[in-house]
Amino acid sequence: MKSLKFGVVGNPIRHSRSPEIHHHFADQQKIKISFGKYLVDEEDFENFVKDFFNSGVGLSVTLPFKKLALKFSNDSSTKAQMIGASNNLYRKGDIIVGDNTDCIGLAKDINQNLGFDLYGKEILILGAGGAAKGAAFGLQDLNPKTICIANRTLEKAQELVRDLSLYRQSSGKNSNLIASSFNSIQVEFHSFDLIINATSMSTLENESLPIDPSLYGNCALAYDLAYSQADTQFMIDAKNNGAQSVSDGWGMLVEQGAASFETWTGKLPKTNNLLALR
Repeated sequence: MKSLKFGVVGNPIRHSRSPEIHHHFADQQKIKISFGKYLVDEEDFENFVKDFFNSGVGLSVTLPFKKLALKFSNDSSTKAQMIGASNNLYRKGDIIVGDNTDCIGLAKDINQNLGFDLYGKEILILGAGGAAKGAAFGLQDLNPKTICIANRTLEKAQELVRDLSLYRQSSGKNSNLIASSFNSIQVEFHSFDLIINATSMSTLENESLPIDPSLYGNCALAYDLAYSQADTQFMIDAKNNGAQSVSDGWGMLVEQGAASFETWTGKLPKTNNLLALR
């Protein structure tokens, strides 16, 4: 049987655990694959993707190329278009299709793996960049009562809320959408059931987010989109200030990988063994 060529592209890429995840899925489904890690400069991204898909089937895309991946694709899913980014490229006939499975992975990890029902809940998302946008779109489908986007600069949070409002209108969802700066969250709002760190602060050692620590006090779950073998500073701060439970983004990574693997092979793998490594 011919090996299917998969891979992950980013910069940096050394830290990626995507090969481990997808080889696990392939062994489980008895599919022969190769899976490479590709370090690429931004100016070389388009040529790399063209070359890869001369023989490749599926490509995971990580930072900083998710927006470029969407622009490069010949076709794209509605979700990828709304989010403005693609973490999954795959060949379909003679064209390259862009999809976004990050939002699927987050929603599934929180709702199913962690058993946290988002219906009617109050959610605070810290950050307003691409990661926050993907998170907000995915969680809005699960009908929370409120999604508050908080950012250092209020204008960027307001921009994301405008994008979410357009999706809300087209999808029939009715979550209350709010924009806030970091320093005005506690003044304007009382408590949140779920707090998500979608900033890059977790990559900086011993750096805490500039928010009122009392926000964690009524929080049932504090979730960091970054994955780490040790607790991130965000998780530590949440624990120390009263959050009932914390999690990193390992489950999101695994579940988005499973969704991408299904796109590439037509087979949805089980994730429980990998999730146990959380």
